[in-house]
Amino acid sequence: MLATARIRRVTSDKEPSSWRLVHFSGVILSWAVCLNACGHARLVAVADDAPDAAGLGNVNCAMSHSSCQRNADCCSGLCESVGAGRVCQVPPTCRAGGDSCTTGADCCSHVCGPDNLCPPVSGCAIVGEPCTTSRDCCSGACSDPGTGMPACQPLDGCLPVGEICSLGSDCCSQSCLLDSTLGIGRCTLASNCGAVGEVCTNSATGNNCCGASPGGGGGFPGCALTSAGVFRCMSLTLTGQCLTDLSVCQIHEDCCSRYCLLSASGQLTCAAGCAAVGARCGASRDCCNGASCISGSCQLTGVTCQQLGVSCSTGADCCSAVCDANKMTCFVSL
Repeated sequence: MLATARIRRVTSDKEPSSWRLVHFSGVILSWAVCLNACGHARLVAVADDAPDAAGLGNVNCAMSHSSCQRNADCCSGLCESVGAGRVCQVPPTCRAGGDSCTTGADCCSHVCGPDNLCPPVSGCAIVGEPCTTSRDCCSGACSDPGTGMPACQPLDGCLPVGEICSLGSDCCSQSCLLDSTLGIGRCTLASNCGAVGEVCTNSATGNNCCGASPGGGGGFPGCALTSAGVFRCMSLTLTGQCLTDLSVCQIHEDCCSRYCLLSASGQLTCAAGCAAVGARCGASRDCCNGASCISGSCQLTGVTCQQLGVSCSTGADCCSAVCDANKMTCFVSL
């Protein structure tokens, strides 16, 4: 059991490849999570498991500054030697569910509970949370961003199902549903298939993208590999077309420039080039001059390795240590 007594990980290949409604704290949430169809496992809350007294779930991980033996003991996923013992460290990015906090800005969920703990978020791990493999993450991208600790990384363009959102326009599905328990919005599936930008899987039996044909050959949209090494639902790219600058887009691959960035009005549009230091961003792939996307803006952090989706020559260039030989961009490695 992970995170709470009401959440279980679904990894069995025998599970049907379909989208399922999720229950949390006894309340049906009308958002769905993809099981095997997405190509990475999800955590599925089950309504018939008894909730715990706290209401937010049992978190058995150790908070930052607590003693530990291994990384898995810590909510932050980071257990390091301090003096004669080992102690859970504050994560280099945001803090995951169960870790201590003082403000919402400390937590990956942007919520700090009344008990001064980041509440656990059901389903897949959101951007910034520790991960072991890309299957753990809503973004399908688990990688070390140069901090020494693997965490779920953001994707360029629109947000896939499960990520934290404010408006429907933030999401690839155009659907952001409020989780009344936590007071935050999460991107939800608007239909039984994935819109352009959703994380997907491509196989001989088909994929979960809307309108896709078996095997992804000729589907509109279909499922294809991005410059970050994550499969996402696409449309124009698969037909050899692309959008010109200032056109409305969903992901980088929509654009001839391969840059789909937030405009001053908050609309994702094709841009002529990367975002300057200090400009708005959704992922580090958006930024110029080796900057990283931190809290929504391109910032220089001192990290010298290249982030996911950025051009590379060898694996040594990439924080993930993987430079794809075909696309010559940094790929996820976990």
